[in-house]
Amino acid sequence: MRVVVAVCCNLLFIVVDIVVTTVLYIHGTRLALFKEDLLNFDMFHSTLDIWVTVLVRASWLLGACVGVWRNTAEGPKRVSTCDSLTIFLCLVIMVYAITKLLLFSENGASLSSPWFLSLFTWTCVSSLATVFLWKVLAAVKPLRRNWKNPPASESSGIKDQLLGSEDDGSGGHAEREEEVRDEEQSDKENGKKEPKGEAPTTATVGRLLKYCKKDAGLLGVAFLFLLICAFCEAFIPYYTGQAIDGIVIHKSMAYFTQPIVILSALAFVSSITMGVRGGVFSLTFARLNVRLRNLLFRSLIHQEMGFFDENHTGDIISRLTSDTTQVSDLISENINLFLRSLVKSLGYCAFMFTMSWKLSLVTFMGFPFIAIVSKFYGQYYKKLAKDVQNALAQANKVAEECISSMKT
Repeated sequence: MRVVVAVCCNLLFIVVDIVVTTVLYIHGTRLALFKEDLLNFDMFHSTLDIWVTVLVRASWLLGACVGVWRNTAEGPKRVSTCDSLTIFLCLVIMVYAITKLLLFSENGASLSSPWFLSLFTWTCVSSLATVFLWKVLAAVKPLRRNWKNPPASESSGIKDQLLGSEDDGSGGHAEREEEVRDEEQSDKENGKKEPKGEAPTTATVGRLLKYCKKDAGLLGVAFLFLLICAFCEAFIPYYTGQAIDGIVIHKSMAYFTQPIVILSALAFVSSITMGVRGGVFSLTFARLNVRLRNLLFRSLIHQEMGFFDENHTGDIISRLTSDTTQVSDLISENINLFLRSLVKSLGYCAFMFTMSWKLSLVTFMGFPFIAIVSKFYGQYYKKLAKDVQNALAQANKVAEECISSMKT
């Protein structure tokens, strides 16, 4: 994306964010509300603190815009390194807005105000938009002048700069060509020659799932049993509480027996469907493992001889045996766990909001920070798993070389 487009989009959003937040805060035209809240600030009635969050967002984005505009080469990289910090900042703002909503819920009149509800909603939406626009700035590609094929309008001027003055015998053209070659060589060493980077995780998972098209029927059966299992597990805590209430509060066998019967039925159905779900998923991804190995082997036998000169036999065998198994196992475990957790989470959320939406919001306030910690842990685990695979491939290569050289 061009620098001008990215910076203009961010500046436009900053202006819109400030204007909308201010209009919602002052209830349209009540500018005197600033003075009233400054003199008599009350956490349960004033929204001045929520309006201050727009200054934080605007300052954060404005600083990034200035950095990217003044340094298009290093600015986007520095912005990209602050992605996690930006996400954390926006999550803190959203959590604070939810806290304000809970405080205002103690005062029914304040909570029913459309101005406050609009301000709360806009604060959460603008926080998410801030994260998106920050990533837009991080995705800006640095402007690099093409010295070999400059635009026609600039060719004469650049040519004069490259050639320099022939009268003073300074050799500017040769020096400039040497600088260009040095720059290109440096870019190659630093990996800046537009290499084929690692595919995104979502793209990799999507490609692997395409190989499961032949097993779509089995996956549908597994997903059906997964839904039944998750539905039963979502009700188990509820009826467990009902059984405990029957003993502690009601002290009646009738109130205790009915939840226990339902709980036993749910546990039985859940265990059966869990076993069927696990078996079908294991069968499906075992077939995926075989399919991956066949595809990789067919690709290997069609490679040129130079490929086998550059890659050792032990390394290739490790990729063919160990890596394919690990990839299929990871996909099967992750998809199974993701779908099960998603369905159970939806069921739990429905129960929680039905019982008490305030306690549910208090519970959700800690999730963003857990997600941040999980992100760093996931990155570390991914790097560690890659190092383990490389070490295993290197060990297989050494073992293969040692065993093959025993005759000599």
